[in-house]
Amino acid sequence: MSKTDRIPWDAYAVTDALDEATANALADALASLEVGSPTAEEVLLDTEAPFVGFQRGYDALYDSVRRIEEYLEDEPTPGGE
Repeated sequence: MSKTDRIPWDAYAVTDALDEATANALADALASLEVGSPTAEEVLLDTEAPFVGFQRGYDALYDSVRRIEEYLEDEPTPGGE
């Protein structure tokens, strides 16, 4: 048995049709939420997830997911098919 790298939690993404200024404003607003504040409570109202905040992501965060996907694609299936 082995262990994988940490797999990132859910990603919040915007479409590339959204202008960069609006996308950045949205990212800044999420990153500025203070845990337990009334605003954070309102924004995260319907979630059961243990949020502690948001941070900007980047594509390389998902390299470990890609490596696992490649590994699983290369694994022989039971029965040799």
